Amino acid sequence: MAVVYAALALPALLGRWGRARGAIALAPLAVSSSLIFFATTNFAVWAFNGMYTHDLAGLVHCYIAALPFLYNTFLGDMFWTMLLFGGWWSAKLLFTPAAGGMLSSIRHARA
Repeated sequence: MAVVYAALALPALLGRWGRARGAIALAPLAVSSSLIFFATTNFAVWAFNGMYTHDLAGLVHCYIAALPFLYNTFLGDMFWTMLLFGGWWSAKLLFTPAAGGMLSSIRHARA
């Protein structure tokens, strides 16, 4: 379980690093987060579980068996990255007076 928690915490650390890089870093960070989670958690399953033989063939078999989960993880990470960061960008654009936000100008016109 410690590997899973570490693999879930790593995207937060990558996000803090990517914050200074801007929106251009979002897609590569989301993809790398999915791949890091896939690689670390499946390596832990291979190393600490008796399901696979402890040789190269067992490791490869473990990763191949987990490929359908990688696809769903990748799609989910891309969806939530677009939804959360796109929602944040949209709200910032709409409600920030300095950015000429549509709703903020309506609010100031009434006052």
